Amino acid sequence: MDCLNCSFPPIQYEIHFEGEANIKMLPVLHKHIKRQNGWALQNENNLVVMEESVLELFDFCIEHMLPDRIFYRIHGTSWDSFSTISSVIEAQWIDDLIAQKKITCEC
Repeated sequence: MDCLNCSFPPIQYEIHFEGEANIKMLPVLHKHIKRQNGWALQNENNLVVMEESVLELFDFCIEHMLPDRIFYRIHGTSWDSFSTISSVIEAQWIDDLIAQKKITCEC
């Protein structure tokens, strides 16, 4: 069995939308991700997407929606402002190196 610190299951981002204008865009976002062969699950005011769809979704939401009314979390952690997700995305490079076994964990 892999060490939980060294194995990287696919990351799912749960994104929560508030405000009528943002919520009206949910079906459009969901269809767009599916059209791009991405995985997405919509339930009420939330959209769950895989890591590979987050950057495009982020760009769209910042440009066309009310980003201060959008929040995200990963694996059930506490909600954070969607505007901070870019720092999480930027930090993923280290996970990629570990997954490619270019860095080894000493567990």
